[in-house]
Amino acid sequence: MTRAALVAGLVIAAVATSDAAKPGHVNDVLQSLVAADTALLGDISEAAVAFEHRLQQRVTAQDGLILVSDMPELATVEAFPTIIPWSISCSRYFGLSVSFGSGTTDDSGIIEVPLSKAPLTDAQCRQLLPILGKKIAALLR
Repeated sequence: MTRAALVAGLVIAAVATSDAAKPGHVNDVLQSLVAADTALLGDISEAAVAFEHRLQQRVTAQDGLILVSDMPELATVEAFPTIIPWSISCSRYFGLSVSFGSGTTDDSGIIEVPLSKAPLTDAQCRQLLPILGKKIAALLR
């Protein structure tokens, strides 16, 4: 894991257990995470490793099920059959995330796993999506 990915992970852990989780600090923390991920995207292979690691922290396969840590801070885990539909979203406006399920997030039909809120270019998305897609497909086998 790279230094930028490690720093981002430490910031998340520190915020979750400190006074920085108060509403006044959330925006500052989000901005620092976006800045760290933006710097990480300067080396796309390094970014791919970091995003794969984030995916592995939240999504695992066990006994024919996909287990998704939906809200790690609340220890919420969702379980789905391995035939669950999934997709990866990547954009300049919404960052990078993986979704599992069908329906909409409004009716709890989809569980979204955000990997980054940093803005990604079309070229970055086209490089990262196949890498992450292969990782998810391997998990679902």
